[in-house]
Amino acid sequence: MAASPLENRLPEHRFQSESAVASHLLLQPALETSLVLLTHTLDVRVATADGRSLTLQIEASYRLHNEEDEAITATLLVVQPANAAAAGHPLPRNITVTLDGQPLALQSAGQTVGQSVQAEFDADARRRLTLRYDLPLTATQTFDFHYPISELLSWPSDISGWRVTIDFAGMDQWLAPSNSWLQISPRGWKMRASQLEWLREERPPTTDVHFQALHPQWIREIQVTQNAVRVQNDLESMQRLGDLYAQLHQAPALRNASRDRFYEQALAAYTQALHLGEERARPDTVLAAVRYRLAALYRKRAIASDGSVDSVYVALMLAEAEKALPATPQGPTRTELQSWVAQGLQQQLRTARLQENWPQALLLTERLARLPADVVDPATLEDERRAILLHEVLQQLQDGNEDAAVKLVGEEFLTGETLPRPEFRTLFANWQITVTVNRNDMSISALARPIFQRRVDGEGALNTLLNSWSASGAANAALTVDANGFLIQLDQLDAAKRRLLAQNTPQLPDWALLRSVLLTTEQETRQETQLLWQRTTQAIDVDFRPVGDQWHSMAASLDREATAVEDETASATALNRAEAAALEIRQSLRAAQHRLEAGRWRRLVSDSTVQVVMGELPDDASPQRVWLLGLTDPPQRLTNHMESISAVRLWLAIALAVVLSSLFAGLLWLLL
Repeated sequence: MAASPLENRLPEHRFQSESAVASHLLLQPALETSLVLLTHTLDVRVATADGRSLTLQIEASYRLHNEEDEAITATLLVVQPANAAAAGHPLPRNITVTLDGQPLALQSAGQTVGQSVQAEFDADARRRLTLRYDLPLTATQTFDFHYPISELLSWPSDISGWRVTIDFAGMDQWLAPSNSWLQISPRGWKMRASQLEWLREERPPTTDVHFQALHPQWIREIQVTQNAVRVQNDLESMQRLGDLYAQLHQAPALRNASRDRFYEQALAAYTQALHLGEERARPDTVLAAVRYRLAALYRKRAIASDGSVDSVYVALMLAEAEKALPATPQGPTRTELQSWVAQGLQQQLRTARLQENWPQALLLTERLARLPADVVDPATLEDERRAILLHEVLQQLQDGNEDAAVKLVGEEFLTGETLPRPEFRTLFANWQITVTVNRNDMSISALARPIFQRRVDGEGALNTLLNSWSASGAANAALTVDANGFLIQLDQLDAAKRRLLAQNTPQLPDWALLRSVLLTTEQETRQETQLLWQRTTQAIDVDFRPVGDQWHSMAASLDREATAVEDETASATALNRAEAAALEIRQSLRAAQHRLEAGRWRRLVSDSTVQVVMGELPDDASPQRVWLLGLTDPPQRLTNHMESISAVRLWLAIALAVVLSSLFAGLLWLLL
């Protein structure tokens, strides 16, 4: 049998959470006086007629001393504490003042002051004034006793001692410290039979005497419900226990520790109720009522008092609310659950957008779309979905997942007019070129890393280039294909071959760096001899900035075109919303594609390098020198010096030595 909407809702708070409506009263001197307050005692008896409404029967005693040598008549004010008066709290009931047991007449002391009494004191006399009144308390979840003991500090002399006693006679729930006691201060209290007592021989503290406990009615209800849980162990009794703790969690003036305790107790009760219901196959409508309560409990923790959002509790609230919705009949509870689901999904959507988790954001918009139009505005949601879709497509394109991007918006949005013109689309992500300069020739090793989704086009363009080189007869280049890219190897290139290769290289931006390497690596060689040694100097002038400038120019052109497309989108008009949405997506993708391509050209400049190696092979006597150059480096003259023994001069020296040795030997022969 389906539960009615009201049965699915949390019970309304039966008690307003506040302590005494009326305020305590205090005795204070009206004018400067010679009276000294020696001690102060407060006796409080907690009385009840029906077990719910409580009344505090107050007896406040002031022991006063006239330190003058003559009799005086003192005027004492019967006033409320300053904060209570400012808040407009009413006076308590049955107010009386006695002096050593004799009643004194209360007189009006003015609208803003309250009442007053006059008391006669003989010289050096000590007398006791007693103020009695009844303080009714409202029926609340908690019993809150506050006594502003610090107000006694307004007397002109220091008080020598004070005592506050609360008598719980007839209140068995409070006769000993238990879980029903929530707060008690200041420290140093004692429990004597049925009385809670603070006794000091010192100045009053600057804070209130405070005792907070669960209201007796709530203690009884919790005990009755706990007994029902032990006896019946069913969903209804557990749910009832959870309702009591959930309402206590909302009581005002609780310490965080107490509030957390009631929250955890409510959570445990609801969780156990749900477990019992699932274990015993209770109807979905009954389980939905428990899930509603769990969602409400999680929602209280989802948003903190400072406005911060706890994503964990948002997810928990959302999960329970979504599970409760299908079995919740039409009515206020269902509407409330739908609004909670919308709030939770929208919060998760904001988080997903901040984290740029676009797939998750799209899934969340789909879940929001299932909610009624009066909960989530379809037009606003569609605008949100379209913006997220655009971000997701751009993310897929940047990651090289063009197929995934096509699945999101369709091939018509990512081909044709949305793409930059072919001459503005680079084939390669970067070039890593190594030029090895020998004495009479050089070799070039060029590694071209393609754009992922243009790998096939890049390989085809390279094969066409190599076929053109082979047909010219300049060189037979070898192309190696691997996972990192395409490697071109050119060996034994003299100046004539390099010029011929450059002439057969298309003058397109993709080949600009390769052409520049072929044309600007003309080396100058100078030889100097000294005795048997020969010094060879190799020098090359390099400047690859024109290539970087050309590629930066491509990026700038694409950026200008993207800006023009965005301006065109802002001024465009459409016949209907669907047409406008399609136009906005198409134009936004077109602008984004151009900016994406501009970024590729810029990265092509920053990521490409040319390494120049000069000198003999490492196993020869002369060392190699290596330079690593970027496309924004200033012009440089690269120089390498190599020294070796001149073979011609060495043979001449040997021949000369032989001739001289022969002449010397002949001369010696003649002399002998």
